[in-house]
Amino acid sequence: WSSSLGGVRLINAYGPTETVITATCYDVPRDETLPDRFRGVPIGTANANRLLYVLDRHLNPLPPGLPGELCIGGENLAMGYHKRPDEEKKVFVPDPFRPQGRLYRTGDKVRMHGNGLIEFLGRVDQQVKIRGFRIEPGEVENILAGHPHLETALVAVKTDAHGEKQLVGYFRPRAGSRPEISEIRAFMQKQLPPYMIPAAFIELDTIPLLPGGKVNRRALPVPEDLRGQLSAEYVAPRTETEEELAAIVSSVLRIEKVGVYDNFFELGGHSMLGTQVMSQIQEKFGVEVPLRVLFENPTVDGIAAAITEALTQSIDEEELAGLLGDVTDLNDDDLNALLNDE
Repeated sequence: WSSSLGGVRLINAYGPTETVITATCYDVPRDETLPDRFRGVPIGTANANRLLYVLDRHLNPLPPGLPGELCIGGENLAMGYHKRPDEEKKVFVPDPFRPQGRLYRTGDKVRMHGNGLIEFLGRVDQQVKIRGFRIEPGEVENILAGHPHLETALVAVKTDAHGEKQLVGYFRPRAGSRPEISEIRAFMQKQLPPYMIPAAFIELDTIPLLPGGKVNRRALPVPEDLRGQLSAEYVAPRTETEEELAAIVSSVLRIEKVGVYDNFFELGGHSMLGTQVMSQIQEKFGVEVPLRVLFENPTVDGIAAAITEALTQSIDEEELAGLLGDVTDLNDDDLNALLNDE
């Protein structure tokens, strides 16, 4: 911006219609890099006659650094919604910090930093539950947008062929850049837990837009095949253990085939499905493999090695138990004779 427009001043303004448009602003400094703790340009601090609070769902104040809902008070609030009393009661509420005051609950998720600057994080009502975990797609999108080689980044929730929700990342690379999907995935794995990593990434030539200019998220494509996005080439099972284990993983994930070096999580796996895999391993092989093994070695190759080790240990323990039983059955004369032979 600074190099393109020279001396033009840039101000990042924020404000819902219900608060008479502009409630905060941030005068973006030239030639200044924001600290790493900011994922985007701040929306600034309160304008005149505005009161800003970052609150939890019970309207309790949150300390700096913790995300919460931005609530706005002061003199510049709308009276309410015309002939929509039910909606009005949800968002125009009494100010718990000022007698006779009112607050507007924006529904926007923010956090206030120690210097008073407010950072916009997304919408509080966009949280979704996927595979038992509550996820804020906007938070994942912010991380994806931080990749240095991406011009545009989007994250949406799509339903796969089995009716399960999954996160999908969409991107358009910067001119002259062609980042590999494995590189993008690794970038996100450094900053997010496994359950927040999109199951698939799709490169877009153009971003579908609504007539008003906003992104048409419903028009974003559903991924068809994850095979081309895996970081490893397909290698068929080489042993009987690997064949049986690959069949278990394939059945749980409901996919056609699994290679010995395919990453369980890149195939769409997660902890709940991992529990099913471990349960079937115990049923099939008669050994108990801890779930942590799947996280440490999320491939057929790695898990098969753990199964072989568990089976070997089990056999050693059985042999030892048998020897101890034999010794217990010996009388004193036989035991002394055995010791003398040794």
